[in-house]
Amino acid sequence: REIGGMLECLHLRPELWAFETALRERAEAIAGLDDERFVRVRGVHREPHGLVVVSELVAGQRLVDILETRQGDDSAAFGIDAALGFLLRALPALATLHAVSIAHGALGPGRIIVTPASQVVLLDGIYAAALERLNLSRRALWSTLGILALPFAGASRFDAHSDIMQTALCAASLA
Repeated sequence: REIGGMLECLHLRPELWAFETALRERAEAIAGLDDERFVRVRGVHREPHGLVVVSELVAGQRLVDILETRQGDDSAAFGIDAALGFLLRALPALATLHAVSIAHGALGPGRIIVTPASQVVLLDGIYAAALERLNLSRRALWSTLGILALPFAGASRFDAHSDIMQTALCAASLA
């Protein structure tokens, strides 16, 4: 990866500011994987207006933009083949996270990049622990953060099972 590459700054919602340490720890753990399928967080910085997460900007299109393009273009290549291809790229990335006991927790079409080489890159993988502690309702998670949560509660609402469900929903949207 290029050191002088472009960076992206995400100004966090105030309710996430209390989780600065957890966010830093998760960012370090994911960076330790040294895997191109996860966006590299360069730092979590405290600014006068709150926390800012600085990460590498990945070249490609967000899955949500691809899906929106599809709505206006019937000739676009979508269907079961696209969905299966997506799953064949996304699920091994999740398996890498899950193997080191990390859940993404916030997968959705707006948090997935498809690169020009058709690589799937997962964004925002540092928020599961913070979201778990916020204990937001399913409705609030969906309406404010675009996160679909499982309707039943297990040991954790943001675990490997929820990651698989969220990924399957993304694939279904391609189909």
